[in-house]
Order: sequence, then C-alpha cells, then structure tokens
Amino acid sequence: MNLNICSRYFEGSIPVFFDENIRPSKGVTTNQLNDLYNTFDIFDLQTLGEGWGIPILEAMACGVPVVTTDAPAHTEFCGEVSSLVECNKICEPRTGVERYYAITEDHILKLLDLCGTNDKRIMQGERGIAAARNYNWNKISQAWSSLFDTMLATASKYKSWQNLKDI
Repeated sequence: MNLNICSRYFEGSIPVFFDENIRPSKGVTTNQLNDLYNTFDIFDLQTLGEGWGIPILEAMACGVPVVTTDAPAHTEFCGEVSSLVECNKICEPRTGVERYYAITEDHILKLLDLCGTNDKRIMQGERGIAAARNYNWNKISQAWSSLFDTMLATASKYKSWQNLKDI
C-alpha cells in the first residue's frame, strides 16, 4: 500500500493520510453498509472518547459480534450483548480531566475468546441484533418529542423562566 499525505482540511488541522486508491465519497447505501459490516467476523472498536458509538450499534444490527471498551457510553446500550474491554480511569494531575485507557491484555483476551468459537460469535451476533432493535429513529424521535412536550407544558405554568429552577 502506498500512503500519501493530502492537504489539510482547514488551517491548523493535522495532515490526512490516504491510499491513492481511496477517494472520499458521499457515503454508502444502507445495503452497502450492511454488506460491509457482514464481511467482518468480529467488529473491534477500541474507542474511548467518541461518546455514543453509532458504528457499534450498526455492527450489532448486522449481527456482527462487537468488542469495544467498557467506557460509560458503551455500557449503556451494548454492555449485555458485547465483549467489553476493561479500562482504567486516570485523572490527569495538571488538568483534572478524567481519561480512560483500555487494558491491552484484556482486549487480547476478549478477541481470542471470540476467535476461539464460532458458536459464541453467532450467539453474540444474535443478541446484538435483538438489542439493536430497541434503537430506531422513530422510537427515539417519539421519546424526544414527548420529553419536549412535557418540558413545555411544565414551563408554561411559570410566569418567568427564572422560576424554572424550582422544578
């Protein structure tokens, strides 16, 4: 593979590396994305700071077993149906910012565990599909709409926004 450096996206950004055969596109269709995920035996995403991981949910919806970190955002939606890699939480002394670091040994063990048996991958993939069904845009938008309606109904009882702190 021949890697090249392309120009920066904007002033001050880091250089972006790409293969000369890879070109940015407008994305892929849902069917193409499904086909792509289903080329994987295991979906491994060791992200710690992206927040709620749509790629993790997409892999689950395609029946691909997932290995990811036990960072808080992931445990909320895939903790029971994925292999979660243990992380250490460290508070940086100079900034006070808490950071998570995946434990490499646990990561390797989780991957080896899934690589060792096809039955476990199939079972985890099926559980992932079932869990992913709980997350669809219609359900999510209805829940948000209901929340906003409740908030607006509650807020309309108050003459001033200053009084909302009493809720």
